Amino acid sequence: MLLTGTHHRSLDDKCRVALPKPLREGLETGENSNFYLAPGTDGALALYPESTFRRLGERLQAATPNARGVREYARLFFSRAAAVRPDKQGRLRIPTELAEFAKLSGEVVLVGVQDHVEIWPRASWEQYIEQRADQYDQLAESAFLPPQQEM
Repeated sequence: MLLTGTHHRSLDDKCRVALPKPLREGLETGENSNFYLAPGTDGALALYPESTFRRLGERLQAATPNARGVREYARLFFSRAAAVRPDKQGRLRIPTELAEFAKLSGEVVLVGVQDHVEIWPRASWEQYIEQRADQYDQLAESAFLPPQQEM
C-alpha cells in the first residue's frame, strides 16, 4: 500500500468527506475494512487502515510505556481516535471532536502520506506548502541522512 497525491474535497452538512477513489483503493484491505481516524500532527487528522493503526499501537507499547511522554501521547492519541467506515458512496463521517481538533469546515484537502491519509483544512494545507516550498531540497537531504550512530 502506497498512498500518494493531494485531493481537494468539501465537507457536507453532516461533516462527511468523499474519499477519492485512488485513496479509497489504497486504504482498502477487504470488503469490511475498518479505518481509524485520529489526531495527526501539524493540526491535521490522520486516517489509518486498521492494520497500520494496530502496528502503530504496538510501536507505542514497545516504546518505553513508563516514559511520561509516551504515556501522555498514547493517552491523548487513542482517547480521541475513532473507528470509521466509509458509506456506500465512499464518504467518511468525521466525528465532531476530531473535526474541531483539526478546525475542519468547508474545503478540505486529503493528502496521501505513504501508509496513511492526512485530512487538512484547505487554508492550513496551502499555508504549510507555501512555508516549506523553499525548504524542499534541505528537507529531502535530512530525510535521507543515515541514522546517527551512538558512541
